[in-house]
Amino acid sequence: MKIKSIITIAISAFTLTTTAQTEKGTFLLGGSVGYSSNKHKSSSQSTSTKSDFITISPKIGYFVGNNFAIGTKLDYTTSKNMYRSSDYANGSDVFSSSEKTHRYGISPFARYYISLTEALKFYGELEMLFEKGKSKRIYDNGSPSSSPYKFNAYRPALSPGLVFFPSKKWAIEFSFPLISFERRTYSELPEANFKSNTNSFDFGLNTFNPKLGFNYHF
Repeated sequence: MKIKSIITIAISAFTLTTTAQTEKGTFLLGGSVGYSSNKHKSSSQSTSTKSDFITISPKIGYFVGNNFAIGTKLDYTTSKNMYRSSDYANGSDVFSSSEKTHRYGISPFARYYISLTEALKFYGELEMLFEKGKSKRIYDNGSPSSSPYKFNAYRPALSPGLVFFPSKKWAIEFSFPLISFERRTYSELPEANFKSNTNSFDFGLNTFNPKLGFNYHF
């Protein structure tokens, strides 16, 4: 009888500590960090591009209903693109350059959770990113290869994710952007007399960019 009582108490305590804090009236506070890197070579192997991205996104949210939260995120992204072109005859470099970009944004979001187990939940998140950034491209010798430019952008995106609750208040989440659309407006600096617009649509399985996040629920 004593052993059964101890087991029952242990199971009850575990259930209590892993119950997810996604009820109405609670908050979540946390953030995520993302990193991606990719390489691309032309079919002729004469040019290549290497890109690295780091994203940091602190966020706060409030559960307006059970399993349904709204909130906002701050986004900072730094990226570096390396460009290299080679001579056809002997493979020597014709030129190489790099482009560094810094982006700052804010993203209102809404997400809904679906329980899989007591400690594991699936969620879908819809966000709208408003972003500003600045980019500069230079040759390896230090001289600029083009004028620096700035840009503004907005991007709605749908992202699925999994969240694991190792305790009642702490959560670890893994997510990636599934579908997104972005419209970006560029202008030169410092003259700002040139503007152009680009539109892009991304399906996350083609450009996999996962994020790992930690949240505190209270």
